[in-house]
Amino acid sequence: MNAGMLFGAILTLIGVAVVLLTLLVRWWFARSAEERAFWWLARRAGLRRSARSVVRSLADAHGRAHPVALLLSERVFVQAVAAAKQRGLMIDRVDSMAIEAVRVRVFSGQ
Repeated sequence: MNAGMLFGAILTLIGVAVVLLTLLVRWWFARSAEERAFWWLARRAGLRRSARSVVRSLADAHGRAHPVALLLSERVFVQAVAAAKQRGLMIDRVDSMAIEAVRVRVFSGQ
């Protein structure tokens, strides 16, 4: 491998990295501010995909709150749980345990 080939390989790797970074930035900013905030807060709280799904389901049950609101306000979170129970959406014991795990994980420091 001569110097010209090495230089070409390095330029190719830099080009691929720039393209991937550009795609990542476009994907990130294509999301709404609320969705980016939800993702960031869920990540900081250490919520896995299944826990994020529980929060999204609770937000749907609440009807008026975005999932990020459930991570910001324990009161809204509790209201969403009550709405889900009232609608009969969260009746399983496993669901109840998952909800409680999310609540403790997100609001244990308050």
